[in-house]
Amino acid sequence: MTQEPGNSTDRTSKNLDEALATLMSELFRADAKANTVLALTSLGLAFLATRGGYDAQPPAVLAVGGLGAACLVIATVLLVITVRPVQIDNPELEDWTRWAKLEPAALSEHMRTDLRAKRVAALARLLRDKFRRLQHGINFILSGLLLLISAAVLSLLI
Repeated sequence: MTQEPGNSTDRTSKNLDEALATLMSELFRADAKANTVLALTSLGLAFLATRGGYDAQPPAVLAVGGLGAACLVIATVLLVITVRPVQIDNPELEDWTRWAKLEPAALSEHMRTDLRAKRVAALARLLRDKFRRLQHGINFILSGLLLLISAAVLSLLI
């Protein structure tokens, strides 16, 4: 079966459009997850900050609890970095941040070029990095929770 020359181009164009749509959807999903986890982690830190009576705890409990709180702080920082708008800092992305710098004639010329493949590659890297930071943030949250639970159990035993 012989393919017509236009079919390959049409298929590539459709694939690029689908890839961009998928990446944008995943980007929104990553940001939504990071925002939700960030809110929960912030609530946990606020709860820890309002707790009183630390001076009455044995040093071992304070040390383990402090490590747990440190893990939550690290997770919070990672999650804030994750939701930070990085498109502005990414010259590889062909989007509004680049368009804002172009004069109308240069923008018209720029728009004649099909940059979808370049944008797919840049968005894929951006998304990979976002999900990696999200994963590390959640790992720190889990470690922090385990340490805080350990500190609570330890306070009951000592």
